[in-house]
Amino acid sequence: GNTLTDDGDPATNFDTDKRAGEFARLYRDDGLVGGHVIMLGPGNEDAAREALASFPGGMQ
Repeated sequence: GNTLTDDGDPATNFDTDKRAGEFARLYRDDGLVGGHVIMLGPGNEDAAREALASFPGGMQ
């Protein structure tokens, strides 16, 4: 993978059409408490809020 400061074209490691909330609900339904919501770069606030709201108290 790349870092946010690497020069050149970024490499895509994973791509999905699922929303952050869908993944948070999967964690909730499987009892996986403590998963991290990671925001890389600007414009991720709405997705992070969605994930946190989908599994209140279950995500970091």
